[in-house]
Amino acid sequence: GEGLGDAVEVRETANGGGRGLFARRAIAPGEEILWLPPSLTLSEETGWASDPEAGLLQACLRALEPLYGFSAELPRGDPLLAVLLLLEHARASRSPLASYLRVLPP
Repeated sequence: GEGLGDAVEVRETANGGGRGLFARRAIAPGEEILWLPPSLTLSEETGWASDPEAGLLQACLRALEPLYGFSAELPRGDPLLAVLLLLEHARASRSPLASYLRVLPP
């Protein structure tokens, strides 16, 4: 499927925290409620595939490796995602995630 299923809706939160995803009915285990194309996600897989600067991601990870003790050859989890987020932020309007990045707090 694509987009939102009928089980959820997007609406303003009661506490003024912006918009949220709310259940409209009971959701069964394993039921798909939201679908996003991979191009709109920031993950380990999409990050490695979207390094148009040919090695910029790897160079950043190598520079951080001695400081944080992870392997720059195959970093996982938080270090990789943090660097990906910084690189997308540096790409500014050229980033496919520009709309998302604009709403993040400074």
